[in-house]
Amino acid sequence: METGFHLAKWYFDCITDGGEVCIGYVAVIRIKKFTLHYTSVLCGDARNTITSSTSLRSSVPPELNNDTVKWSCNDLHASGSWKRKFDPVERTLLENEQGSIRWSCIMPGAEAEMQVGNIRLHGLGYVEFLEMTIPPWKLPIEELRWGRFVSTTDAVVWIDWRGDHPLRFVTHNGTEIDCSVLDDTVVSSRDNLLQLQLDRSMVIRSGPIINTALKKIPGIELVVPANILHTDECKWVSRGTLLNGGHHPSTGFAVHEIVRFS
Repeated sequence: METGFHLAKWYFDCITDGGEVCIGYVAVIRIKKFTLHYTSVLCGDARNTITSSTSLRSSVPPELNNDTVKWSCNDLHASGSWKRKFDPVERTLLENEQGSIRWSCIMPGAEAEMQVGNIRLHGLGYVEFLEMTIPPWKLPIEELRWGRFVSTTDAVVWIDWRGDHPLRFVTHNGTEIDCSVLDDTVVSSRDNLLQLQLDRSMVIRSGPIINTALKKIPGIELVVPANILHTDECKWVSRGTLLNGGHHPSTGFAVHEIVRFS
């Protein structure tokens, strides 16, 4: 069914051993005759100082070449590179008469570098691509949780939908696991052998998306329903500890969020 909506969105990040973080988005959104190009970077330092910059000009998306992703944006004086450490994961999250949501976790964990202006980071990172033809205001979801944890030895990725179309999808090093507990502080397998503990130490972004992610987009209220604009989000960077049966605990950082639809 033709909905007149199409979203193609890249997400990528890099976190240093000290917890400094850069997060990037490159997206193209089409709503009927309206087309929006959106590129944004968020950076946070060890003192929880958050800076952001956004461009609404057309931008070249990240480029995947074998096991490496490279990206640059002259408008934001930003660039990055990622070298894959774990196998990719792909899944069609939803497909119905309204359209589909296809998710490609291109790099669940990677050696990463990002530069934004004078900020240069080297650490571990993550890259994904999402393609969506279902308008957000027609999603059968009331609450969404998403996150990724990366250490030198492990990568955990989770998606959790609650509402009319519940979905829970968790992978560890590219393999899906049966998850019984998933909230803002714990992700745990049903057999309790795998448990990720999160401390929510840095809030990267919080509030209605009309005041956060969509704040710098003029006229967005003319094409997007008000209930979507007031969707509330909170995104954290957390120190994480992964307990994995009898193995030595794995420590690293997670980026994770909760989104509540109006």
